[in-house]
Amino acid sequence: MPPVQVPIGGDVHSWGSGEMGQLGFPLLEDLPKDQDGYPYEPTAGLIKAFKRIKICQIAGGDGHTAAVTVHGKLYSWGASACGQLGHCDTAHMPKDVEGYPYQPVPLLVGSLQDVCIVQIACGDAHTVALSREGVLYSWGGGGCGQLGHSETSKMPKDEDGCPYQLTPRVVEHLRPHVVATVACGKAHTIAVSDRGRMYTWGAGACGQLGHPDTSSFPSDEDGYPFQPVPREVDQLKDYKVIATACGDVHTLALTDNGHVYSFGGGSYGQLGVKDVLAMPVDADNCPYMPTPQQVYGLEGIVRLACGDSHSLTVDRDGRLYCWGANSCGQLGIMNPDDPRIRKDPDGIPHLPTPAGVEALADQRIIDIACGEAHSLAVSATGNLYSWGACSCGQLGLGSCDGMPVDSDGYPYQPTPTLVTAGFRGKAVLRVACGGVHNLAITEPDQSLAASLSTLVNSEMLADVCFRSSEGSVLYAHLCVLKHNAPSLYMYVSQQEAAGKVTVDGGDIPIVVMPNARQEVLLDFLQYVYTLDIDAATMSLSSFSAVLELYHLGDRFNLVHLLPKCRRLIRQQLGKQNLHRPMLNLLDARHRAQLAEEWLPGSAARTGASNRCEGGSSGRWMGNLLPAERPGTSVGGCSVPGNACSGNFVGSAGY
Repeated sequence: MPPVQVPIGGDVHSWGSGEMGQLGFPLLEDLPKDQDGYPYEPTAGLIKAFKRIKICQIAGGDGHTAAVTVHGKLYSWGASACGQLGHCDTAHMPKDVEGYPYQPVPLLVGSLQDVCIVQIACGDAHTVALSREGVLYSWGGGGCGQLGHSETSKMPKDEDGCPYQLTPRVVEHLRPHVVATVACGKAHTIAVSDRGRMYTWGAGACGQLGHPDTSSFPSDEDGYPFQPVPREVDQLKDYKVIATACGDVHTLALTDNGHVYSFGGGSYGQLGVKDVLAMPVDADNCPYMPTPQQVYGLEGIVRLACGDSHSLTVDRDGRLYCWGANSCGQLGIMNPDDPRIRKDPDGIPHLPTPAGVEALADQRIIDIACGEAHSLAVSATGNLYSWGACSCGQLGLGSCDGMPVDSDGYPYQPTPTLVTAGFRGKAVLRVACGGVHNLAITEPDQSLAASLSTLVNSEMLADVCFRSSEGSVLYAHLCVLKHNAPSLYMYVSQQEAAGKVTVDGGDIPIVVMPNARQEVLLDFLQYVYTLDIDAATMSLSSFSAVLELYHLGDRFNLVHLLPKCRRLIRQQLGKQNLHRPMLNLLDARHRAQLAEEWLPGSAARTGASNRCEGGSSGRWMGNLLPAERPGTSVGGCSVPGNACSGNFVGSAGY
């Protein structure tokens, strides 16, 4: 089963605890305070930073959040004390009430901007990202080996002396394998290969790694065993694993025949196997199961989710099942006196084996997620239901008035309740939970451009064509041009009035674009139709193609496209040796804009005379990008030197 994604992308909403910036809202002081005095958002709020960016996947950790765009770009925000955001510069971030850095709004993970990410997962304070090629990256807190890097001695240490990785790093021990899916627990990580083999690493004291013998494992600072690098779960070698989910100290595995296996800590029945009291106990006298055991009573399962100490699954018919801890109503069982509910020696209620969530029996469930002690479910009709702990607004219901309270005096909702506030009637497509915060992807706004985006280069209803420099013809629609690119619409009208259009035997006028190649012209039209900057530039890999798109945007006054192109130009300057034909496409005005954006104030000093000195192989000695010379760094991140040849002269135009 591939990672759950929303291919069309959508808008992102968040709610729940916001004390570490994990909601993606810029001003924490504007949020209401919970009963403990911490900022939170009790109803779903739109993350405005993604207004023009469509998101297909989301994940939450204890206090941080990550999201992937439809084009594979990764953004992160929230707590950053352990490097879990993957941003190399934390010195300039704001600090929370305890003095730890956090990022309040989504920020692109720059070191992965050239990698297409297809899945993400977050632990308490670490993050993993899977590339389209099946390569796994990890970063953040690594004190229990959860990053999968064998060498941690050179990593920086947090104030507790635990090593952490500030920026994404390849998990080298998985290089021989193509990773298909990943999951994170509190301090352990799971990867499944495209052949269905499961690999685990990180904290292992409660059997959550599925390795029964931990005698050879190193110990963390508290004396608990951990596995520092990925290791295959031998007991599942005879099965093809297709998905996995992790709780605080337990793990679920789904095989291709729809069966579920569990292992790890089982104090509250979260494993769904046998009587808790019949299990062996770990070093802390807590019941656990160190080897995978099948969870009976479940067939045809297609979705898994784990909270701290509870578990959810969905079968192929959309039926929802639950088991584990129920101290805050997180199982959604309507009757608190249900005879299936048992209590541990401390009086905490739990359900030791799977049971259907009857309150949602009439709904076909398509997605599920679990927080520490709350649960979310999305129906096939796009409705969102929530239940469980409500102390930080994590249920999105706006108010907890009238709810029962747990033993600590915090409110909870014991039965699934429809969440309506904040979504403006939009269907929910995908959900994810952090510890006490949530994310939801909703269907995107359908602007004129978005609704017509399927007509990019489509002959259907086309009333104008553009001929590229190679002679190929691309179809377009004047209504879209007039709405989103008035200057381009006017150019077409002027060409028609001047008799400079052809029809080539058809009925649709053809406007010649002599300096635009087909690939660039298609990306240009993609932007005109969607106003999606990522969509317009995702396929541009060459310096000349970026420059051509830049000139098209400049020629037809698409001002929001230009900064993105200039950023791509700067990236290309740092990647390759540049040749005179490419540089001749960049005129003095554009050079000045590049300089001003790269280093404010430098354009005035640099002027239009920047040149590459030292002949055809000389280093760039001008002032255009002085902060990017070889051997320097920006914000603590090393950057490559720039090498080029020739002078910046001339311009390409129409």
